[in-house]
Amino acid sequence: MSIINDALKRVQKQQAPKTEETNGQAPVEYLTPPKSKIKSVLAFLCALAILAGCFIFLYRQLNVYFPKLKWKITLPFNKLFHKEEIRALKTAAPALPPLARINTGPQSASQGQSSAGTTLNIHGVMSEGSRNVVLIDDQVYQEGDEVDGVKIVKIGLDAITVINNGRQETVRVK
Repeated sequence: MSIINDALKRVQKQQAPKTEETNGQAPVEYLTPPKSKIKSVLAFLCALAILAGCFIFLYRQLNVYFPKLKWKITLPFNKLFHKEEIRALKTAAPALPPLARINTGPQSASQGQSSAGTTLNIHGVMSEGSRNVVLIDDQVYQEGDEVDGVKIVKIGLDAITVINNGRQETVRVK
């Protein structure tokens, strides 16, 4: 019988909550949750935070050093949600409307002959330092340059002076 009593006392001590005895005071009981679950949850949360930080860092580095790569990665995902915006980006931008035109054909059209020349479209005049440049048919020209037989003599912000077919003309820019 004593063996059974000793075994029961040992089992009861193992199942009883932990107590801390103090000098002359009643023992204090502590209920402790299983530490392995708390440690596991904390380790998982820390790993998740570190992983999220790594992805954010890599995403920012991609934006800085490889902006085109970022666009290629996000394009398939964005196609699902932004179909109209993607379609608008793929269409070509409309051509700039010309501010002025220079006809380079022969001037004898008034005598009954048709002009077989081309038209130069002036899209803008810009100031570059102390000199002005002109944008004609998507190319930049300066004073003294020649385009399809038309020599640019002077470029002002509101007008361009050219020599066309031996005659000096001033073309106003809107």
